[in-house]
Amino acid sequence: MKALKIIALVVASFLVVILGGLFLFIKSFDLNKHLPQITKAASEAMGRELFIDHADLSLTRKGVALICEGIHIKGLVDVKRAQAGLDFGPLLSERRLNFNNIQLDSINVSIADPKMPLAIVIPQMKAAVSNFSLTEPYKVSVDFIFASSVENMHLTATMQLIPDRGKVVITDFVFESDLSQLDMALIRQMSPALSTAVLPVSVIGQASLTAARIDTGAKGLENIQAQLLINNAVVQLKELPAPISKGRIEATFNVTTMDISAFSASIGEGLIKGHGQVINYMQIPTISATTNINGIKIEDLIEQSRAPVVVKGKIMADVNISAQGFDPAVFLKTLKAKGDVAINEGVIEKLNIAKAVLGSTLGIIPGLTDALDGALA
Repeated sequence: MKALKIIALVVASFLVVILGGLFLFIKSFDLNKHLPQITKAASEAMGRELFIDHADLSLTRKGVALICEGIHIKGLVDVKRAQAGLDFGPLLSERRLNFNNIQLDSINVSIADPKMPLAIVIPQMKAAVSNFSLTEPYKVSVDFIFASSVENMHLTATMQLIPDRGKVVITDFVFESDLSQLDMALIRQMSPALSTAVLPVSVIGQASLTAARIDTGAKGLENIQAQLLINNAVVQLKELPAPISKGRIEATFNVTTMDISAFSASIGEGLIKGHGQVINYMQIPTISATTNINGIKIEDLIEQSRAPVVVKGKIMADVNISAQGFDPAVFLKTLKAKGDVAINEGVIEKLNIAKAVLGSTLGIIPGLTDALDGALA
């Protein structure tokens, strides 16, 4: 019994010495002196220059925390503040590295592509890493804010570092998002091309992206085989009187090409469906689609309240469409369509010949436009 007490006392004393030494080490260790060597090694591994303004270590209840102020990856990313905690429990008992409370604040991503420059702001990102290793795969989960005021993006994946080849291999990638939380005004601010693009006023629906494998390195994305699913989407476009509802898109894509195996949506009482392909989607895309339109009302597609004539009817069509670019001017200039189109139950109402011929000239005579409209009502 006395021997057990002595052993317990020795063990306790040993732990006190170890923890005390660790505490003094962390408190006295100046991480900033070693930042040049750390950032140099990281820069060589990434193939891009990395700078960190300031870094510090501190003890927490679970372990140790690393805090960095001002992280800059030249020409790509700036992060105002980042912190990460290392749990002592798994490290001491199972020799596993678990990082918790990873948080990055004010992430600014800049892509200086002359064809489509991007400036993306992510206010906050939270992450957790389990069983971190420099040689073996480890689990990662990430939640972040994108084009929204609330946390709206979630992903999980298994990652593995390949230091000798300067790349990261990602497997079992799953990304999910609630589209209703997107702010289109914030998306328009990301690029001059997006500021004039035809974007929805509002979107509702669920989006998921899964990938069996993604390879990325210093030169960017090297390989990806992924599946995209958008389901139960409701989209309101300013240009359309009726919302697009029951939207669904199924697609697979690699580094350059997206194959849309099926898309469908309702516009009013009608249905549009088809399949297509987007080539070179990361730059100036070439878009092609085979589309079937069944029973979509003209009045649900075209705003006619101010037109000199109101046309009604249901559109039936089989059309092959091709175009280039996301910019409306480029898209419309290159838009080509070929196929068969019919209008069933077609009717022309409120035909105002004077208004159609004279147009804005009617406004010169006060009250004439209203009088003509009233006579034909």
